[in-house]
Amino acid sequence: MKVRQGLAAGFVLASFSFCGCVSRVDQAENFRFLWKIGDAEGAARQMSELAEQAPRRDRILYRLEEGAVKRNNLDSVGSGQAFEKAETEISRYFGGHLKTTVNLPAEVIGIVGSPATTPYVSRVYDRVMVNLYQGLNYFQLGNEGRARAQIFRIRGRVQDAKDIWKLRLEKAETAEAANRTVKWDALRKDPAFRQRVNELFAEPRSGYYRALPDYVNPWAIHLEALYFLATGEDRSDFEKAEFSLRDLRRIFPDDPWIEEDHRRAERYMAGHRDKEPFTYLYFETGRAASRIESRIDLPILFFDGTARVPYVGVAFPKLSYHDSFVPNVSIIGQGIVDSPKLRLLADMDAIMTKEFKKDLPTVITKAILGAVAKAGIQYAVNKNLADKDDTTKLVGQIGTGILAHALTKADLRSWSTLPKQVLYCRISTPKNNKLTFRTKKGNLIKEVKLASGGNTNIVCVRSVSPYTPLVVTSNFAF
Repeated sequence: MKVRQGLAAGFVLASFSFCGCVSRVDQAENFRFLWKIGDAEGAARQMSELAEQAPRRDRILYRLEEGAVKRNNLDSVGSGQAFEKAETEISRYFGGHLKTTVNLPAEVIGIVGSPATTPYVSRVYDRVMVNLYQGLNYFQLGNEGRARAQIFRIRGRVQDAKDIWKLRLEKAETAEAANRTVKWDALRKDPAFRQRVNELFAEPRSGYYRALPDYVNPWAIHLEALYFLATGEDRSDFEKAEFSLRDLRRIFPDDPWIEEDHRRAERYMAGHRDKEPFTYLYFETGRAASRIESRIDLPILFFDGTARVPYVGVAFPKLSYHDSFVPNVSIIGQGIVDSPKLRLLADMDAIMTKEFKKDLPTVITKAILGAVAKAGIQYAVNKNLADKDDTTKLVGQIGTGILAHALTKADLRSWSTLPKQVLYCRISTPKNNKLTFRTKKGNLIKEVKLASGGNTNIVCVRSVSPYTPLVVTSNFAF
């Protein structure tokens, strides 16, 4: 009987843990496997089923995955529909203009239970990539009006993200101030704690990373610039192209193609236009960083002397980078003597790392407040057992410790089908409108007949790994 009393007391947290037991990582294991081996059709079927059955908290993420995989299957219509559903869910949390009113302690900070049980409301790079992919989908379908609308939304995403971040940081600071149990300053200054936190991500030392503004995706800016440069009808359109290319030159001061296009935009603004046909290749390669869990002991003096807390700790997400990818492709075509070396345009790992680091203060607050709440429950249970016999107290302490450990889970959800990098090049369009792409080892080859209808051709090629086929996901002209 005494043992049963201890078990009953020790497992009072069970009701909180149940809904977080089955994580998205477990549910999507087969999907990720199919994607990694290059079975995009199987992955699309798997994700479509998951998206229909998903609980609301995971619905946005499943739709993002579905849209990306269907795009890889050349299903622009299905991809667009999945992304539209994702955007509908995103607007539930942020409104039509992403002006958030989220309550950080209630929605962003899940105090008790696993963070994976809270809604995945999307990250900034998610929202930018949705508009970018949707723009490419609509261009592919010949719907220039809707594609243009998607392009216009991208800059708004970035500005809204800055406003949202400020609000969330303020709410995190308010939540910290309201909980004086934690010695926040001492904790953040603790060398061991700081070292463990710094191990959660790897900051590139490149000039690209230092020059990259918060939340900015250079691929989106580049596509916007090319669109206005190619389709502009008056000075205001070319001013938009010039503005975007000027932004890109700050990030890529040594990129000759961006410099030349910037000079073109300036000439167009002055009324001097040419019609030289160019083809731009966007090469999406590899898999973007995913998230794994890192547990850190939390040094908090919080508990009454009569209560023993078996486990107090926090779990943080840690970025895991995937280095198996195709770093370049050769381009073969009429008039191309030497294949140009592709240049880095969007390092998705770097973009994600910047956002991860910027969000880390609120992630830390969320994890610590959650640990404190769970430890408080342990404290209350164990204190109630203080006058019981040693066996009952021991079982209660073990039970609450096990459950608190089980509930200490980091949110590992992320958009897994994004590329690691986006490389690009500019070439003069071959007169026969044909190009062939070949990987370094020559084992992956793709031939393309360029689209007609404009002087600027856009070709997007996707490579998931060195062992999966090259897929031309976009081929249009404007």
